[in-house]
Amino acid sequence: MIIHPLHILNRFQHQYLGSCYNNTALIYGFLDDCNTALSFSLKAIAIWEEILDDKHPDLGTAYGNIIHI
Repeated sequence: MIIHPLHILNRFQHQYLGSCYNNTALIYGFLDDCNTALSFSLKAIAIWEEILDDKHPDLGTAYGNIIHI
């Protein structure tokens, strides 16, 4: 049986993984690699949508970052 790494993480760790993906997206955005930046932003959003309230500021920030890619 293969266990996906995200299944091992608790809610607290998920939120930080989302932050890492979001920060990585920002770096790729600064490097003008828009496709990779968008990919990492969407990963962050997918994680945060699972664990955070719809009005959580981190989720809003991630959506806002996509506008700047």
